[in-house]
Amino acid sequence: MQRGPGAKTPVLHIQNVSKAFPGVQALDGVSFAVQRGEVHAVVGENGAGKSTLMKILAGALAPDSGTVRLSSPNRAVGQGIGLLTEDRKEEGLILDLSVRKNMVLPSLNNRQTLGFIHRDSERRVTSAMVDKLQIKTPSLEKEVFCLNGGNQQKVVIGKWLLSEPRILICDEPTRGVDVSAKMEIYRHLRSLAEQGLGIVMISSELPEILGMCDRVLVMRKGEISAEFPTMEATEEKVMAAALGGRRAEQPRKSPAIRFELRSDMVVYVTLIALFLSGVFSSASFLNAYNLTSIIRHAAALGIVTMGQGMVMIAGGVDLSVSATITLTTILSASLAVGLIMGCINGFAVVKLKVTPFIATLGVMSIGRGVVLLITHGPIGAIGPVFRLVSRGSLGPIPSALVISILVFGLAALVMNRSRYGRYLFSLGGSREVSRLAGIKVPWIEFSSYLVSGLCAALAGLYLTSRMCVGDPSVGPGFELDSIIAVLIGGIPFGGGRGNILGVIAGVLLIAVLGNLLNLWNLQTWYHQIARAVILLTAISIIKQKE
Repeated sequence: MQRGPGAKTPVLHIQNVSKAFPGVQALDGVSFAVQRGEVHAVVGENGAGKSTLMKILAGALAPDSGTVRLSSPNRAVGQGIGLLTEDRKEEGLILDLSVRKNMVLPSLNNRQTLGFIHRDSERRVTSAMVDKLQIKTPSLEKEVFCLNGGNQQKVVIGKWLLSEPRILICDEPTRGVDVSAKMEIYRHLRSLAEQGLGIVMISSELPEILGMCDRVLVMRKGEISAEFPTMEATEEKVMAAALGGRRAEQPRKSPAIRFELRSDMVVYVTLIALFLSGVFSSASFLNAYNLTSIIRHAAALGIVTMGQGMVMIAGGVDLSVSATITLTTILSASLAVGLIMGCINGFAVVKLKVTPFIATLGVMSIGRGVVLLITHGPIGAIGPVFRLVSRGSLGPIPSALVISILVFGLAALVMNRSRYGRYLFSLGGSREVSRLAGIKVPWIEFSSYLVSGLCAALAGLYLTSRMCVGDPSVGPGFELDSIIAVLIGGIPFGGGRGNILGVIAGVLLIAVLGNLLNLWNLQTWYHQIARAVILLTAISIIKQKE
């Protein structure tokens, strides 16, 4: 009995789909069609090929043969297919992101103009979906790891409904939730089918799905061993076809939710304390020349750190920024050096699958080697006009302050308001969730290294203006300082969370600290010790949050 409207309209059809893994034939010649408004239940014992089939339908896996006409989750999302995966914590949700940011992830393209997100529209549609699904959350900005299993699962359902799918693929949609939440989820799915959605669902909750599905497909050893319309399906028939007389395995228990405390105030308090110590310890700290020196140093470090922050938010790291800076100052090659270094890093990490630390360390070594081949000392000179980039002013305002405001403002805008920034956070939070949400993960990862390279090249041009010559000693140290600024700003190794405003405070903290150490006439090794202490402190604070 087909209960949805327009039940004769096909929305999904696959034919002779097969998939093999080493030593295992997961699927063997699977064919079926789903009509508009139908709920198809796929049942079978563990290892029958159900989850493999679901991922092929959603474009997350490519079949070895057969017809599906999907090549990636991005194409699947574009064609109106949503996937509720079996493991919501690893493949469905980014636990450190808020309810709002999780729910709109697959549909960000529909809520942006020129790459910038419509925040009002985003809040309006997520609020309406929270009300519709009766999701219990203190606010839309609450991180999803704070919700219980049933409400987390509703967030996953809501995120796919906001993408306005034609087909919803559900792999164990009620696993790990309580009885009342299960009934709610089943009612919502049935209601969606009655509105015309085609639904394919895997579930081990056989009595419940028999009461809400239109057709039952039974899988055994990678094949469809039986198919029943709902009027003919009974537990005995389905179990006999699925298990061949063997007892079913007990469903595994879902791991407990991990709660985590977060705080981003330490860096601001430390910055204020350092500033006050400078005021009270040195009479020259507040004079115009000294404050301008702090701003000039912060401008160079800030440019580099904004690029480093984007790489680290996405889960990588870029050690080659110092070599990019030095090459830019020596070659005066404008932004070309940054693009080349960024491309090399991106290619090594994305295409060659080299660990970001190793890849960028190697590129840094190559860059420094090229510098030493060219020169061992300062070379060239720049014109007086270019010197105004770092040494000029707009009325009473130093140009370095203008540059800092522009760079910090642009970085905050991109990271907090743009689709690209949201994708970077998503990639650092979970590559698999991002991939299944239709995000082009390799391109986002590659482009983050391009951005970092460009930022390092811009910093090199700024430093050339400040030094008035190409100097091979300019650059080393920026890789560590930029990483420290990102870490103490709240972005951990592995990315996925943090605040770009905290990173800005981290840049200012390092600039003020370096200035104070100079005012106090401390030797160079004290600078190294101070940076090491800050780095270790930042890492320890981040570890305590995890």
